[in-house]
Amino acid sequence: MTLGRIFKTLFLALFVLMALWTSPQAGAQGLEQNQMKAIAGLTRLAFGCAPGTSPDGAWTLAPPSHDQLDTNGSPNQRMLARAWYYGWALRPESGATTAQKNEARTLVQQYLDIQSRGVVGFGGPFGHYYDNGGATRNEEMTSSHYQLWAAAITGAYVFALGNGGSVTASSPTSTPETAIRDSARRWWADEKRLYDLISRPKGTSLEIDSPGARFTSLTGLGTNALRDDLYRLLRDKAPNKIETCNFFKDASSSFSMNTMKGQGIVLSAQLGTALTGETATPKLWDTMCTYILGSDWALYFPKMREALNPLFWVQSIGGAKTYSEPHFGGFDTTMVPANKPQNMTGATVRTFLGLGPGASSCPSGAQLQTFTP
Repeated sequence: MTLGRIFKTLFLALFVLMALWTSPQAGAQGLEQNQMKAIAGLTRLAFGCAPGTSPDGAWTLAPPSHDQLDTNGSPNQRMLARAWYYGWALRPESGATTAQKNEARTLVQQYLDIQSRGVVGFGGPFGHYYDNGGATRNEEMTSSHYQLWAAAITGAYVFALGNGGSVTASSPTSTPETAIRDSARRWWADEKRLYDLISRPKGTSLEIDSPGARFTSLTGLGTNALRDDLYRLLRDKAPNKIETCNFFKDASSSFSMNTMKGQGIVLSAQLGTALTGETATPKLWDTMCTYILGSDWALYFPKMREALNPLFWVQSIGGAKTYSEPHFGGFDTTMVPANKPQNMTGATVRTFLGLGPGASSCPSGAQLQTFTP
């Protein structure tokens, strides 16, 4: 075989391998976009938006394909599919059967509840942004995919309040869909409690800059404007960006919360407060550590398990932020950061103990450079 033919054969083999590798990625990226579009469409129906106000193109009322509900896609995609299915099944014009409605309720509640408490037959709790324990199923504190989780959880709450119709000021107490309402509320109350403990001042407001999973670029790293706005709304403050009925699909959670706020629903007393008899607490699969020393601070995951593209820590010293070396390019098998944050001797340490067996402890501020989880 000539050298030219050898190179041609190698090129064709590489082309085939690249096609096989990239096609599932492309399919997955398209999947959540359609799911988000459905959540946005159902959200507009729940708040009485006029037809044709979507900037994302035409949408028709239809359920997701059944494989999306369990076996297809990533954790955020399964959460989106279940919220979509639930919202669709409740709409009277969907024609959903009683069996479909019951299935939709069961599936979305399972996925909400296994993140915060145990579910018979499924285990848990696994922590927020996680499902049932397995490789690359941990998306804890993701910034890049936060809008997907926010849309799904908020969507489930809105659909429960509307019960197939419109959300009104009395919906939180009048809806018969109390199980899903409470599961979504529990999720947001626990999430807000974490935000209370990790947010830091930025100008006249607060910002959350957090390590976590699913980082794919250096842009923004652990910050997320939508998350900061939802945190403002959960404290009954106006968001920095006001969304109206013509919101883009990524902003459905902000539109929903701000619209409920405008209806007189006090979000701090609903989504931001634990259910009666419960206490809101941060819920993560892995242990997160916070360090405060005067105006200096750090957020640190000593290890992260089953996390894709993890960013292990964020630190601010003298007003200058530094970040863990990003583990871009796939699943991190080391579970620990390649570099360590600076020591913060004398810092106050708070441990948010991970829910997963074998979760790490937190080192003292004087041990950050030498600690091995």
